[in-house]
Amino acid sequence: MGRKRTPCEYCGDELCGIDTGFVEHRNGYCLWAELYPFSNYIAVIAQARDENGEMIEDHIKLPMNYCPNCGRKLID
Repeated sequence: MGRKRTPCEYCGDELCGIDTGFVEHRNGYCLWAELYPFSNYIAVIAQARDENGEMIEDHIKLPMNYCPNCGRKLID
């Protein structure tokens, strides 16, 4: 049996969401990701403007069983 890892600054912080700092802007499109270690998922969000200039947004949730920074298992 391996020893338990201590939480790092990403998975041990009690923030509701952690912005990854990755934001891509191209031709009016925007894409970024946020980590939610206590909810065990990564959210990827995209924003753009449609033909009428209205802002549209969509997102997906990716399960996060391990911390992407330290590798600690988040789900027991």
